[in-house]
Amino acid sequence: MSGHSKWKKIKRQKGAADQKKGNLFTKLGQAITLAVREGGGGEEDTNFMLRMAVSKAKEENVPKDTIKRAINRGLGKSDDGAVLEQVTYEIVGASGVAILIDCTTDNKNRTVSDIRKVLSKSDFNMGGGSLAWQFDSKGIIFIDLDDERRSDAEDIMLDIMEISGVEDVQVQEGKVINILTKRESFKEVYQRLREKNYEIADAFMGKKPKNLLTVDQSLRLKVDALRENLLELEDVDYVWTNINLQ
Repeated sequence: MSGHSKWKKIKRQKGAADQKKGNLFTKLGQAITLAVREGGGGEEDTNFMLRMAVSKAKEENVPKDTIKRAINRGLGKSDDGAVLEQVTYEIVGASGVAILIDCTTDNKNRTVSDIRKVLSKSDFNMGGGSLAWQFDSKGIIFIDLDDERRSDAEDIMLDIMEISGVEDVQVQEGKVINILTKRESFKEVYQRLREKNYEIADAFMGKKPKNLLTVDQSLRLKVDALRENLLELEDVDYVWTNINLQ
């Protein structure tokens, strides 16, 4: 019986892992489709957004056929007729907590329903459209530091700060450099970093709170748990909050 129980546990864990992998592939495919529609076509050489989206998909071992279908979908060659759009939903909590959820969806009713199910198990509620002003749109770029470059982190930060459009540079755990750019300078900064042969781990447009909110540990943990649960949803791309999660 113990062997049977162990197998059931393994099978359950594998199923959960496969579901997460499937959700990730779906999100990456949606990002490619949107990049084609909003970035100017299906060629990586001329579409900066598509080049980033495909690069992320390849890093996660998304099959070539899946990437091709996502590009074709963006070009209007899909048979299912689904139209993807980006939407942002707002959540409010105690003590002035504000949360923005960036989604990519072909069915907003489904997306809202999934979010409400997650919220039903928390102390948070859908907002009424008055929270976005608390955040600024920024470019966010992450650079991996290999073993040889970690000792040069300070020099690298100074070098990056000299790039026009960079607003802030931080080192996380000595392994990753987090770069914040002006919205309009995102593409140019990204290209300059590539020219300097920095290893870009991720790059995307994000939201930065204008003022960070400090809350007690109990509420901070609740917000952190809510973010994790929301990110498990297939349609959710990013979750932003105005509280300090460190």
